[in-house]
Amino acid sequence: MSLPLFLKPKGYCEILRVGPNKDGGYLVGKKSLVNSKYLISFGIFDDWIFEKDFFKKNGTVKINCYDDVLSASWLFKNIFKFLINFKLNLTIKKIIIFINYFFKKKKLILLKKKLNQKI
Repeated sequence: MSLPLFLKPKGYCEILRVGPNKDGGYLVGKKSLVNSKYLISFGIFDDWIFEKDFFKKNGTVKINCYDDVLSASWLFKNIFKFLINFKLNLTIKKIIIFINYFFKKKKLILLKKKLNQKI
């Protein structure tokens, strides 16, 4: 399957992979990444690997993340759920997410908000 001609980029564009190699990673033009002042992210749930990687590549970007589920109390509650269920590997990941939330919240703004899409 090939892209229609109107969707193909004109000229050369250096592209970088931002985020994980699996689900949640995206191809972003290097010039766009470097020149970005703001990043708006919707529906991150408990995975902000893309946003962290974007910030690692552009340390001046301001990031706003919108999700109607995520909050400090939600993260705290989920850590205890995993502790009770003895899922140690996943618990460690959740603890890291919880710690990252507090240490990164000056650069990563998490807004608990449900955004309705109207067509």
